[in-house]
Amino acid sequence: MTEQQNFGFNSTLLGKRTVIGAGIAFSLIAGFIGFMFLVVGGSFEAGLWIALPLLTVTVAGAFGGAAHYLLDLLLKPRDWMKVLFNTGFMIVYLIGLWLSLIIAFALLGFWD
Repeated sequence: MTEQQNFGFNSTLLGKRTVIGAGIAFSLIAGFIGFMFLVVGGSFEAGLWIALPLLTVTVAGAFGGAAHYLLDLLLKPRDWMKVLFNTGFMIVYLIGLWLSLIIAFALLGFWD
């Protein structure tokens, strides 16, 4: 019989990274919407224009957390490459969150 290779995949750690990614994204978008609420003066109605960005950005954050775990598992960066990997991935993660926010606003007609 052949032995199965274990590549170190840990579903618990994948779940943790996914939840962390979604939590960071949710807190960023909730802060952004809260800031917009303060700028407008609390005179806007909550509706789909709040729910859709909250949903899309949070889902994008969850996918970003899962992608970070999987890339970390595959590449196994060490020492200074780990710092470079995490810095580069943070930039890509934030760009992904921004693009998901733009997609949500485009679906609502707020972005031309």
